[in-house]
Amino acid sequence: MGYKSLTEQYLDSVGLFQEAIVSLLATLAKQERVRLSEPTKAGMARRWAEGLPMGPPVKSAAVIEQIRALKVSGLSNYAISKALAISASTVAKYLTA
Repeated sequence: MGYKSLTEQYLDSVGLFQEAIVSLLATLAKQERVRLSEPTKAGMARRWAEGLPMGPPVKSAAVIEQIRALKVSGLSNYAISKALAISASTVAKYLTA
């Protein structure tokens, strides 16, 4: 099964050059992925070298204590997340830690 572009006549995987077209597009996609990942990796290396934290921000001790107090009072993770305007996965993260 192949495809045929309606706007670019040369993008046709059902014709004589189907293998060449598919391999060319795969190579271009791979190069684009590498090009986009290089600045990300460089930024992460810079943050690591500067000793800056990686990953999502950590909630304050007061928020963590509120999460635990609301859980003890019987609220669900979803209800706590709505009350504190944070995600339910964040609530679960601090209840298991």
